[in-house]
Amino acid sequence: MVFIGMSDIDPEQLKRYAQGKCSPLERLIVEQWLDAEQDVQSDSTEGDPLVKAAIWKGLMEKEASSTKGKPGNRLWYMSAAAIFLIGGLLFLKTSTLPKGDSSISMVRYTAPMGRIVSLQLPDHSTVTLSGGSTVKYPKVFSTQNRVVEFISGEGFFAIRHNPSCPFLVRTLETEVRVLGTRFNVNITGNGNVEVSLTQGAVSFTGKDQLKTILKPGQQLSYDLLHHKLNGVAAIDTAYITSWSKDILCFRQTPMTEVLERLEKHYGVKFFVQGNPDLRVPMTARFRHQPLSKIIELIHNSTSLSFKQENNRITIY
Repeated sequence: MVFIGMSDIDPEQLKRYAQGKCSPLERLIVEQWLDAEQDVQSDSTEGDPLVKAAIWKGLMEKEASSTKGKPGNRLWYMSAAAIFLIGGLLFLKTSTLPKGDSSISMVRYTAPMGRIVSLQLPDHSTVTLSGGSTVKYPKVFSTQNRVVEFISGEGFFAIRHNPSCPFLVRTLETEVRVLGTRFNVNITGNGNVEVSLTQGAVSFTGKDQLKTILKPGQQLSYDLLHHKLNGVAAIDTAYITSWSKDILCFRQTPMTEVLERLEKHYGVKFFVQGNPDLRVPMTARFRHQPLSKIIELIHNSTSLSFKQENNRITIY
């Protein structure tokens, strides 16, 4: 079980905060306490994503000027070439794919668990990835379109405007088409794709080939298992994209989803012992908080207890 000094904060106020029952003033007091009590920097902030993006850009330009590699096998067979930077913060795999008489060199990247990583794409657009998320794209975009395969996880895209060359984000059997915009893509654990638009406009196409146009402030949810549109709803884009700024926001979020997001953000793994109640919802906002403080809040506002051993955390 994790215990941390509660300082001058009222445990009952923490409980009301996590249950979403605080007044705006009480919520502000708790969040100021969380920030003021911070004494350990979050693991997820190690390294500056902008610095990593600059290093990434340098590598890409250097590679583009070198001799092209020989064509490899099919798309999912990656070559053994790998580059490790900054203690494993940047992990790059490359492969070369045959296409007629020419070849396309591909990049497949998976963000390490517990890290938020920003990548600069060949056209200087950017994608910010949550821990464990995977993307794949060519080192050089074609002149007809710019295609990125979003394989898993969650990513926030900021796309450079180019009317003559549409930007496409493909996820399994779906496609998001844009010219220049900002949007969030999330492949959830329950088999849905969520596309949230903060700026510009996008069109979404599922396996049924029906197109849906999104406007800023809207989120589309698509069921990958049954190939159907769940719906389009108005959202708070600041809340949806807060993770990309290293802020964790929960609003009556089921504990199972809270734990899933904590695993990605801090690079840990939760294990359930016994039959604890994980249906309890959680409301909170954390900015650069150590995981121990978040566990403390959950423990003091629910019936859940925790035992941590390195990156393994048991819930009972």
